[in-house]
Amino acid sequence: MKGLVNKNSVASKERSSNFELMRLFLILFVIILHFNDTSRQGALTFVSNAPLSNMCFLFMMESLTICAVDAFVLLSGYFMTRKTCSNIRKVVNLFLTLVLYSFFLQLSSGIYNHDYSAQRMLTSLNPSNYYAWLYSTVFLLAPFLNIIMEKLDKKLDLFIVVILIFFSVIPTIIDYMGVVLNIEVGGMSTISNNGNGRGFTLVNFVLCYYVGGYLARKDVTGNGNAFLIYIVSSLLIFFGMFFNRSHALDYCNIFVIIQAAAFLLMFRNLNIKKHELINVLAKSVWGVFILHGCLMSVYSKHVNFENLVTGDLLPLILHFLVCIIAILVFSLFLDKVFSFALKPIHYIMDKIGFINKTISIE
Repeated sequence: MKGLVNKNSVASKERSSNFELMRLFLILFVIILHFNDTSRQGALTFVSNAPLSNMCFLFMMESLTICAVDAFVLLSGYFMTRKTCSNIRKVVNLFLTLVLYSFFLQLSSGIYNHDYSAQRMLTSLNPSNYYAWLYSTVFLLAPFLNIIMEKLDKKLDLFIVVILIFFSVIPTIIDYMGVVLNIEVGGMSTISNNGNGRGFTLVNFVLCYYVGGYLARKDVTGNGNAFLIYIVSSLLIFFGMFFNRSHALDYCNIFVIIQAAAFLLMFRNLNIKKHELINVLAKSVWGVFILHGCLMSVYSKHVNFENLVTGDLLPLILHFLVCIIAILVFSLFLDKVFSFALKPIHYIMDKIGFINKTISIE
């Protein structure tokens, strides 16, 4: 069933536990992606020398979870699409958590390794996280982005189709053309002179925000086909990895965006009203996002990923499961400890007027 949402629609209410459960799955997806991450010398770094069974397993895990970042942004668009203001404090809290958790981790590492370099401690205070910056920008711009959706109203379908074509479909086609024809396509991008940035761009975050807003405003349910769409898009990404692994996993790839939308609709259709444990755990998602990378680095120092990936399938699956679950659980635990330690700081921040203001269009 489609149609504009009203005041009683799911997108205008407080999030129910089905969406909090979705966020927990998405942070699990992020951990899986970083288990594979080639920039961190993860499993996919060594996949070219792996048996076909191992390659298929890792490719399938990657293709099933690559929508995580897009889905987080879609979810924000889904719930913020009718908001007329953005709370500056939420962005301050986001960066405060990022900086202080990074400092705690560096301090713990210094104590463990007996290395108290002042430069490293100061460097840990650098808020270097692409997601934090891009998400915060979209979050603060949300009331203004929403004006466009309000004004378009009856032309909203056309607007979403147009921005998907220019910022997802065309980049996806051009990227694959470049591989097939073996030509340089950087100057052909509709996103930047240097290509699409693999979707790590404000353009893609705004696009995903609008897609999420569209799903909410049109009250899209997927008509029971959300799971099928998620699986089909995952399979298309999976087979695309054999052809062009890098661009098959671009966040702006049209199949990744479709996958993210389908994943959101899967949880939108779940009948979970309120579950206290889910809601409590979901509060730690951002903390886990920050903490898990350090824990993954510790794990990789004790495990030879090359031998693991190029060996037998069963040890790879076992290590994969143990690593993912252990890092998720330990990250959740650390976040609760750190959150408790930061309560005095948040109490002080409650008294600072300018960081508790809003950006409003009213």
